[in-house]
Amino acid sequence: MVRGYPETAIVFIGLLLFQEGSQGRGLGPQVLRLAEGIGTGWQCRALRLAVIDTNPRALDFWKREGFIELVRKPAMDFAGQAIVP
Repeated sequence: MVRGYPETAIVFIGLLLFQEGSQGRGLGPQVLRLAEGIGTGWQCRALRLAVIDTNPRALDFWKREGFIELVRKPAMDFAGQAIVP
């Protein structure tokens, strides 16, 4: 997590990754709640992240958690586009 990026009142989640054996066990929502609590403690008003469009499972997770797509743009060093929800 990066405090104050891309704006002062935003927390950016750089990467949320679980090994395959830990996926689908409810850990993602738990970690997201923890991140929200940290962001609140930092006086931030929003969480932001980027998902590569070739990872639909990750995008589906973030959508289930209430994130909405803001923009799509080329993702440096990746074959797909970065979706910023």
